[in-house]
Formats: sequence, C-alpha cells, structure tokens
Amino acid sequence: MKKNYKILILIVMIGIVLGIAAWLITSTVKNRNIIEVNHIQGKYSEVKIIDAQSAMTSLEDVKEELGISSVTEELVEDSSSTNDVLNTYRLKQVYQGLEVYNSGVLVYADKEGNAKGVINKYQSVSDFDITPKHTADELQAKAIETLEYENTQLLNSQLIIFPSETGTITLAYKYEINIGITTATVIISDETSEVLDKQVPIYFIVSDDLHEFYNGSQYIMQDKERNIQIYLANNTEMSKFITEKFTLYSWNTLEEALSEENSPVIQAMNTAQKCYDYYKNQFNYLSFNQSGDMELKIVLGLQTAEGMYRADNACYANNQFIVLGNENLFNDQIEVFGHEYTHGVFDHLVNISDNNVEGQALNEAYADIMGMCMEAHYENKERIDGMVCEEISSQTRNIKDSTNKYIENQNKEGLAQEEHQDSTIISRAAYLMSEYLTREEFENVWFTSISLLFNNPNFYDCRYAVVEAAKELNLSDEKIEKINNAFDKVGITKYYMAKYNLLEESKKLNVKERNDEGVQKVKEMQNNIKEEGEKITETINDMKQEGQDTIERINNFKEKTEQIFSKIRDFFAKLKELWDILCTNLEELRENQ
Repeated sequence: MKKNYKILILIVMIGIVLGIAAWLITSTVKNRNIIEVNHIQGKYSEVKIIDAQSAMTSLEDVKEELGISSVTEELVEDSSSTNDVLNTYRLKQVYQGLEVYNSGVLVYADKEGNAKGVINKYQSVSDFDITPKHTADELQAKAIETLEYENTQLLNSQLIIFPSETGTITLAYKYEINIGITTATVIISDETSEVLDKQVPIYFIVSDDLHEFYNGSQYIMQDKERNIQIYLANNTEMSKFITEKFTLYSWNTLEEALSEENSPVIQAMNTAQKCYDYYKNQFNYLSFNQSGDMELKIVLGLQTAEGMYRADNACYANNQFIVLGNENLFNDQIEVFGHEYTHGVFDHLVNISDNNVEGQALNEAYADIMGMCMEAHYENKERIDGMVCEEISSQTRNIKDSTNKYIENQNKEGLAQEEHQDSTIISRAAYLMSEYLTREEFENVWFTSISLLFNNPNFYDCRYAVVEAAKELNLSDEKIEKINNAFDKVGITKYYMAKYNLLEESKKLNVKERNDEGVQKVKEMQNNIKEEGEKITETINDMKQEGQDTIERINNFKEKTEQIFSKIRDFFAKLKELWDILCTNLEELRENQ
C-alpha cells in the first residue's frame, strides 16, 4: 500500500511540472510579437521596398516586435542611401509631432527591393508632457555661447524630445548654428537650461599634367568634373578660418604652375582626385554625399593658432572642407588624405553627438580603415599594412601591434575618452580580419557596413553592421567566423546586444513563418503532454484495478475472518455447554456423597 501511494504522488508531481512547462511555452509564443527587439535579420516582409514610403509600409508587418504603435504617426522619412549591395532608408521617430532626437529605425533592402532587415533605434515614449517652460528665443544665447565662436548665425531652432543614455527623456530645444565653415548643432534642456549635447563636425588627424585646368588664359585649380577646388589659405590662422574668404589657386603660365613652390598644390589636387575616384570606382559613391553635386574644397597652408589644437590636417566635413596645414601638408599622402575624405562620407551617412565617445571613435576608426584601404589599393597591396601616418613618427598610429582592448580599456566613464586612442580597438579588429579576406572583400565589407550604422552607434552596433555586410556580400561562413573572432579578440564579444531581447528566429523568412513555427512547437509539446497524460491514465487505471483486487482480497479476508469468528463463537458456546454439564455432574456427585 505504501508503495502504491508513493507512485501516485510521483505521477501527480510530474503532471504538475509538465503543465507548468506547457503554460510557459504557450505564454512565450503568445507574447512573441511584443518582445522588444533590436535588429531584425532577414526577409521580414513581402513588400517591395523601393523608397521611404514602401519602407514604412513594410514595417507594418513587424511594428509590434519593434515596439511601435503606429508606423504612420511615429515615423517620418529622414534620409536614404545606396551602394552596390544595399539600399537603406532612415526613418526618424516623432512623438506628437516632435522629433525624438537621433531615434527611429533603419530599413535595408537588396537592389531588387527585397527586405533584408531592420536596425531598431526606436525609443519608447508615452504619456509625455510636451508643454515647454521656455521659448526658443530665451535659450538661444546660451546655445550660441557654448560654441565659443565669434561669428555665428542661427539657422534654425525647434522643440524636440531628447532621450538620454540612461533611458530618461527630456524636452529640449535643438539649435542649428552656422559658424562659417560648417553648421553646428546644440541641444539645450527646456527643464534645466543645461547643454545636453552639441555637434561641431570638425575632425583632426593626430597623426603632372595640367592641361585640364587651363581655361584659355590661366591655369585654375578646379576640377569641374569632380567638383574639387584648391584654395589658398595664405598662412591664415585656424582661429580666423571661418571669417576668411579664400581664393582659388591660379597661375598665368605653365612654368609658374610647375614651379617647386607650387608643386604641393598640384599634388593635393591629384591626391584629392584619387580619393574621389577610389570611392567612385570601388563603391559607385560620388564625393561626400554620393550624388557628386557637392563641392570639395581643399585649403592649403593653414597655420595653427596659439592655444588651438595642434594638428596639420583636418576635415570639416559638413561644408566639404579638407584643410591641409602649414608644416606637414600631407598633400601627397593618399592614406592621410583618404582618412579625412572618409570623415566626409561617414558624416553624411551617420549622425554622431559630441558626447557619444564610441561614435566618435568609430568615425576615426572608419577613417583610418578606409585610408589604409586607399593606400593598399593604389600601391597594389594584398592587404592593409596596419600603420597610419607612418611618415611622421610623432603622429603614427600603429594598429598592427596595438594591444588596446574594449574591456581592458573601460573605466567609470566608459572608454579612454579620446577618440583616436579608442578608435584603435575597432581598427585593430579590422586589421586582424584582413588577413583572411581579399582586399576587395575587406574594403567592401567595411564600406557597406557604414550604411548599416544608425545615428549615435556604439562598438556593438559596428560589429553587427560589419557581420551583416559580410553576409549580404555572400562571404563564406568560414570568413564570417574569422570576422567574429577578430571582434572577440579586441573585447567586443557581444554580437547581439545584451540590452535587447532578440528573436532567435529572426533569420527565418517572415514573421508569419516564425509564428507558425512557434505554434508547431506548442503543438508538439501538447502532443508530448497528451502522451504523458495517457501513460499516467494507464498507470492510474492499473493502480485502480490493483486497488479493486486488493479490496476484493480484503473482502474475502473479512468473510473468512467472520467465518473463523463464527466457528470460534460456536466453539466457545459448545465449551460453555460442556462446562455447564461438568458443573451439573459435579453437583450431583457432591449430593450423592
């Protein structure tokens, strides 16, 4: 009996566990469509994506997975880009008509318009009061003051929602301010009037045929086909650069143009043309903005002012300036020139805040990587050499032998907080993977990955973009594994960001198939539970039968016991009867005596 009860208790416990497991699985699948995700990989929609509008339409199939309530009310067209592999569409997030700063989604599709994935940078905003405490005019002076430029002009101001890295959101004003050679952006909190963010797109590196220029009377340094112009800085100090009006280099005679004094100007033009042609011929990308209608202005001979950042080369990408210094012109250095040229390309495709340390480091890393690619291309090398600006020892970045790692380099603030130093983490990973890729594969992977970076990217976003680009370029699984290993070696070990719950089935054809597969799994589990239930029922029936047999045996035992007791009672009755007879006989014997 004890053994039977133990078996019954065990069976009941198994049934409870299986029931809980079934509930958990059913609940997980039921809620699958509302799990917050970061990226969606693979064909998630059957909509043909040919423009921003169709990109938005495609998101209707996955809006719950992305956390979006209404695609048409919460997303608006921002920008688009194209290359030989993918077309990308950036959609800006809005809330009650206000821009949610640097937030939204990026949709990417192949050249036939087939959906390939979504980069999700959507911010959850609800029940947020958008009534400002200040007007834009009241905070304008502080926005201008924080830039520390003498000559400025306010171009635009607007009320926005600013998400912080900690997850909080703040009402703020965004000011776009012209500072002469570029446009700066300043974000001021409406609540506290403090500066939340600013962007001043200026990037420094720490580190002979002239008939086409002849107009009939002069040789003018202007390439009309490529929209490249070379300007004379005339030893202007950088601090005065934004107020100066520079003139084009021009000479009246060929002899003057070919003089030793002016050879750096010709070299600068040739190097700028090489940068332009490299992006055009390798990636079908024209100038900084991929359309080719942008003027690239090269300014030679800039002096470093007292107290200014001492550098000999800088790219002011927003207004298409590349500035070459006075001491080291870098006019014939394709690697350095290509570094600055890439800043212009990167700036056009990716928006980065000044306080986004990893984003700034990524900008420098991509500039180094593509600069080294240009050098390898024009020198016909099989791979990049891992050295930037090796001609000047004080400004050389040795990526080949770098030991800089992401985890080891972190402190309470995040990274080392110096973009050139932090950039070597990414460029080191690039160098490690270059050993296993052809030069063409390597440069295509890194260029294509730029278009898969959304605003304010981090190092994990970079890894995701590079691996996705490799997949879209149909690199082998072995080479993709080498790419992942390279990131692992520099401490960027997370492919899927830990702060997001990604769908494990995101590579499947579409959401419907993912859900169907989930339902199928539930059915299989239900069948398993049914089988277990049948086994339990069979066991219980066996126990029931055994119990009935036991009861029958007990009843038989009871019947036999009653028979025995009846015989015992008869025995005692006869024994009493015999006793009574004995007692009577003894009495009679006593009387006869």
